[in-house]
Amino acid sequence: MEDFGFDVYDLSGAEREGALRPLRYDRTQYADFEEFLMCIADLPARKRRVKKADLSVNGRVVADSMDAYLHHDGESSSALKQALVTPRHYVVYKDLRIDRNRKHFQLGTFCHSAFLQPELFRKVRTEPKADRGTIKGVTTLIEWYWEQMGIPAECVLTGMKLPELKSVLTACEGRFKEQGFQCISEDDMLKIDLIRKVYNTYGGGILPRLLKLADAETSFYGSDPATGLSVKVRPDAMLFEENIGMNVVVSFKTTCATDVDQFARDCAKYKYDLSEGMYLEVMSQITGRSFRGTLMVVLQTCEPWQVFLLWWSPEDLEAGKYKYHHAMEIVAECKEKRCFPGFDARAESGARGIIQFELPAYARMAVPELSIGNE
Repeated sequence: MEDFGFDVYDLSGAEREGALRPLRYDRTQYADFEEFLMCIADLPARKRRVKKADLSVNGRVVADSMDAYLHHDGESSSALKQALVTPRHYVVYKDLRIDRNRKHFQLGTFCHSAFLQPELFRKVRTEPKADRGTIKGVTTLIEWYWEQMGIPAECVLTGMKLPELKSVLTACEGRFKEQGFQCISEDDMLKIDLIRKVYNTYGGGILPRLLKLADAETSFYGSDPATGLSVKVRPDAMLFEENIGMNVVVSFKTTCATDVDQFARDCAKYKYDLSEGMYLEVMSQITGRSFRGTLMVVLQTCEPWQVFLLWWSPEDLEAGKYKYHHAMEIVAECKEKRCFPGFDARAESGARGIIQFELPAYARMAVPELSIGNE
């Protein structure tokens, strides 16, 4: 078997030329928690705009669509995480022919948008129960849509047959969506009402005051100096020094974790540190600014549907940057060799892809000692 020449599993020895190992780095690259607290102690009433053109120093910073971002060929943190599993995982993830879209309503996705655009909270509705197979039911729905959109009756419904009424209803539903409204279930509405209250009151109301100063829906496209590969990031939001005194990445996450400690384990499992470290490094490199910290907004998508804010430690962000660069080196080498092995990369050279396997040590601890033949 070919010796692929790189290790996609053990990051303990990962180090790029001229770089310092994790926990030995320039601490001034990151903001102290106390410094961040001082910056947000007296927030401005109005947001100062920062032009995207002024940020495009060593790359492009644009307010494009998510679809445009996804179709850009640059390396993303999501793809690089896959490269740390195996290069083959990376290749499959990058295949745009695979449809990963989810069409149904997602509580976390909605709240992610609503935290930055609170008016969305006011544009969710629960459609009344009505039989769409009857004239009475369809008429009830049409009149309800007119009322929600604040428009007068557009036609006389009396005397219309069912097919005609259904056509009117379809037009109403289309206009309803165009105006930014969403119809959700009663259960989802109850959850959103609870989350909206938490959003407005958490930490004395810091979320609406802070996030109204944030910028979202922005993509960063650049080039990695070490490998020459194109890179891209699209942070959930960001806060600029013009508004709070420092440049900070804002990330939104949903979780089913029951507490902060369990969420921390999930962060390690899903390699969130790689994403956050990559955001800071790529955005700093492209803009010529120093992005010095990460604020994470976490929403529970399970009972009791709470919110909590986290300030990431510099040590974890620095470790994330190393994982980012290690993944970039793997991808660059695979592209150079035109070889993207799967789990066979974990096998020893010459083993024909067969991995020597052992259960973790704790599994053996459950085996009792046997004393057959001894009294």
